[in-house]
Amino acid sequence: MKIIDTFVPGLFTFKYENEEKDELSKHLDLWNDIIFLDDFFEKNQNDLKYFNLDISNSINKTIYENEELQDILINLSENSDFLLDHFFENLHNEEYKTIVLSKQKAKQYWLRLYALKIDANIYVITGGAIKLTRRMQGRSHTERELQKLEECKQFLKKNDVFDSESFKEFKINE
Repeated sequence: MKIIDTFVPGLFTFKYENEEKDELSKHLDLWNDIIFLDDFFEKNQNDLKYFNLDISNSINKTIYENEELQDILINLSENSDFLLDHFFENLHNEEYKTIVLSKQKAKQYWLRLYALKIDANIYVITGGAIKLTRRMQGRSHTERELQKLEECKQFLKKNDVFDSESFKEFKINE
């Protein structure tokens, strides 16, 4: 497991062993891949009923929202007035405060990027998903994202990462 920089200042992403791409690149690419999306929406057709969309429209909606998400990330990279702290929010809507290495999400319609907050405006993406249901439990693809969040949190804790200074030190020694 490695942590690599992204094109957005303060935003990092995990690259897991045996994976070709880092998590940010992987999900931005998947959410633009018609074959992947067709297969995903075919498998999750029952969850689409809530949105009143067929598979074709769901694919188009995902590609559009992915473009919007990428535009937001580009704005974050080019304009220091846009803060990552405004892009990410607590993973669970009931949470009203953040804790050390808190689990976070960034939302663009049903697209989610999951991350751990290291410090103010410093985040590490652990994964992403198309979230079609209210809760993450009960769907294997979102449950896996919860597991990845926890595994990455434990990885950072094991490496004594708990704020921006310890993160910088970790990155230097990585």
